[in-house]
Amino acid sequence: MCQLLSRCYSSDANGTDSANRGATSRGIIMPLGSRAGLQEAFATLAFWLLTAGFFVCGFHVTFIGLHLPAYIPDKAVGMSVLGRPASAFELAGWAIGLVGLFNLAGSLIWGWLGSRYPKKERRRPWPSRSKSMG
Repeated sequence: MCQLLSRCYSSDANGTDSANRGATSRGIIMPLGSRAGLQEAFATLAFWLLTAGFFVCGFHVTFIGLHLPAYIPDKAVGMSVLGRPASAFELAGWAIGLVGLFNLAGSLIWGWLGSRYPKKERRRPWPSRSKSMG
């Protein structure tokens, strides 16, 4: 995927984007129209990596939210929640509720950590996070 995205990125020998070469060499900041802004975005590797990241994140969250509640009633037989018997549909509701609760808690915790620690220290937990999900 990285090779595919790197083909979309065009830069000259100095590492500057070919779309911005003329204006930035003169130190001029020019406002872009919609078409020029999209062309500039499509020509940068950062845009494509960010788009791929948002796609993967949105895809797996939607996949869990859509298929988990239907999967649990199909497979759950004789389950209980907090020590009391629960129907398969109630168990599915609890499961999707817990996913939402932990999404909220994780967002709040990572937001707080982001305001408290420098960016270099925040990057350390990400490899362990991806290992725990895989």
